[in-house]
Parts: sequence; C-alpha cells; structure tokens
Amino acid sequence: MPTPLPALRPLEAHPVETTEGVRYLVRDPQGYSDREAWLSPQALFLAAQLDGVRGKREVVAAFQGQFGVALTDADVDGLVSQLDAALFLDSAAFRSRRDAVDRAFLAEPLRPPAHTAAYDPNPVTLPHFLDGLFTADGGPGALPGTSNGRPLRGLVAPHIDLHRGGPIYAHAYKAVAEAAAVDTFVVLGTCHGPMAQPFAVCSKGYDTPLGAVPADDALVDALRAACPWAFADELAHRQEHSIEFQAVFLRHLFRDRPLRMVPILVDGLHRHLVEATDPADDAKIETFLAVLQESIARLRRTVCFIAAVDLSHVGRHFGDPDILTADRLSAVEASDRTLLDALRTGDAAAFYRAWAATGDQTRVCGAAPLYAFRRLIDGVAGDLLTYRQCTAPESDLSVSCAAMAFRSTMADRPATCLPAGRASALPNTVPAPHDRA
Repeated sequence: MPTPLPALRPLEAHPVETTEGVRYLVRDPQGYSDREAWLSPQALFLAAQLDGVRGKREVVAAFQGQFGVALTDADVDGLVSQLDAALFLDSAAFRSRRDAVDRAFLAEPLRPPAHTAAYDPNPVTLPHFLDGLFTADGGPGALPGTSNGRPLRGLVAPHIDLHRGGPIYAHAYKAVAEAAAVDTFVVLGTCHGPMAQPFAVCSKGYDTPLGAVPADDALVDALRAACPWAFADELAHRQEHSIEFQAVFLRHLFRDRPLRMVPILVDGLHRHLVEATDPADDAKIETFLAVLQESIARLRRTVCFIAAVDLSHVGRHFGDPDILTADRLSAVEASDRTLLDALRTGDAAAFYRAWAATGDQTRVCGAAPLYAFRRLIDGVAGDLLTYRQCTAPESDLSVSCAAMAFRSTMADRPATCLPAGRASALPNTVPAPHDRA
C-alpha cells in the first residue's frame, strides 16, 4: 500500500489578480506559521489533494484527471517540501512547532495581544487613535459623556479591524461608557478557527497595549466546575481577534476603574443548520448557558454581555461568483436588517429562524454568538445604534457591521428601529489579503 502524503492543514487562500493571472495568497489563520505562499490555481489544486490518506500516485492521477497534464514525482515532492517548510502540512515539523507554541501560551498569565496590526499598538498614541473614532466620519460625533445610570444588559459590537470598523465600535462603546457600572463583561466572540465544543472559555484575562483586562476568576471557576468540556478549546483564543478588539476598547474606556471579563468563544450553530435540528435541543448549549446564568446570580454579579460579531461577508474575495453591485449590496443590507430586527425584538428562537431561513448565503460571521447572546438576555429589547457596510471595491468585498444596545425589557418601550435607507460605506484602509473580518 502506498505511503500517504502528509495532510494539508486548515489554511486561508485568498485569490488575487496579478500580471500572471489569478494567484492565491495562502497563510495560516492559526498563527503557528508566519509564512505566506503564492500558489497558482494548479498548485492550489494539487495542495488540496493532500488529505493524509492519498499517496503520491493518487495525487498525480487526480491532477492529470483535472488538467490533462502528467506530473513527475519530483513535481509533487517539490511542492510537499515547500509546504512543509512553511509549516502548512500536518507533519512532524509542524506538530513540534505547535506543541511548543501551545505550551508557551498556556503558561502565560494573560492572553497576549495577537492582532496589533488592526489598531495602533503604541500605548502613548493608541488612546488618541481610539478617541478619534468617536468623531470620525460615521462615528457617534462626540466622546462619551458622563454615566446616565441606566443599566446596559447587552451590547452588539463588531470584530472587524479597527482601521475599517472603528466608528462602529465607537457607537457601541459610547453606550457602554455612559451606562451604569457593571462588575463583569461577559464577551461572546466569534471563533474563526476550528472548535470541537460549542463554547471555549479562556481561563485568563486579555492583555492589551493599555494594560490588562483580568478574568473574573470566580465566574470562570464556576464554569470550569460545571462544564469542564468548555475549556477543551481554550487554545482557540491564542490567535482569535474577535475578543481582543473588545478588550482594547474596554481597557481604554475604563483606564482608572477595576475591570473584569469572561472571554468565551462560540461556535457550532452551522451544524444545526446543516442537520436541520433545533439548537434549543442541544444539551451542551443549554447546559452551558444555564450554568452561566446560575453562576452569575449566585455570585451576585451585575453583568453586561457583549456579542463580538460581524454580519454579512460578500464579494468574490469571499467566494461569490459575481462582482459586487449596488443592487447586490442593497439586497445584503435588507437581509442584514431582517436579522437585526429579529435580534432586536425577538427571542433566540426567532433570531435562529430568521438566520436559518437565509441558509447563511451571505456568510454571517457571528450567528452562534448572537444566538447565545439572545438566550442570555431574553426579554430585553434592543436599539440599533448604527449599521454600515465596510466595502472595498478594489478587492471586491464587503463586510457588514452593526452596533446595538440592549437596555430595557420588551414591555417598557415601543418598537423602534433605524430607517432602512442605504447604509453609508466605510472605506477599507487595510489591504484585502490581510482582512481581519
């Protein structure tokens, strides 16, 4: 039996138009490798045949069947060697590197910043950068005022990089800064990498260039005691950016105030979409959310839940066949606003039905955190503070983002929502191959 070739790891591959035609920029979203590779469509196809099961002969046959070209053993060996040197294969070299990186992360007292390219990492100039987002085009127009004393039960904020989505963050965090003080922020972040469990709690706080946001150790310990499986994917926090950006804003807003958080990555809703099952029947989801709510009550915490999410991801950059048009963006906005309205006025089941009805054709990057968020603040009405499409025509991509504040019970207020006119687009100031949406 032929010896299998090593398997290709989960990687990102972004198509880029070059003078030589389409090339794919390949990189490691998990950050074990800092290398990048530019592959032709033929080389990418060949790399995709490396599944850890097929041997060289089968890989060569698949390539010849696709392109009608015969490869030599040296051709395959050369690509395998290049990919392995870049740590793109599940090989002994990669596993050694992964184990060393994972051990170092677990030994850290805090989760270190990992995505400072998405904001100004200088602790002297970062506060000025963040303050400027409040008065930037598309922002709320003013820095946060004094506290209004009103509780803020929940917040929806983006997780796109701050260079593109900063004014949207400013809308969200102005609401946080002006609300009544809370003991703990429970941040429900989108996980862009693989997770075995529907929740991944980080047992440590997040460090930022402005100082740390420590973990609420008692609440984390309560979760560990009841749901130890929710810590099995803790390593997913090492490279995930969705919670990091919230920690930066929180530390900036509350520089002189004690601050605690519980960082939780959320995944697993797509399985229910594919299997046409109800997430309300998922024992792990229900158990974890119930334990979280019970622990908050028992420890007498006042909590604000933050959903760190983006909405639709469309355009050829994300795999759509056709170029973006104004009509397409208008249709995407209508779909996004339907979801936001279900989130604003309904319960978790209503939100899930609205999302499932779309088949997730616009790639909403945050459905699972939003579902959990809505379960945790059931009965609280939301206000849509702003909605924007961050569009980069030169890269043919658009990422939708929103800010929402949940303050009052449903019975306390009439239904209101922002008008559904065309949303203004924020320019993309970060090159598309380094997209952090």
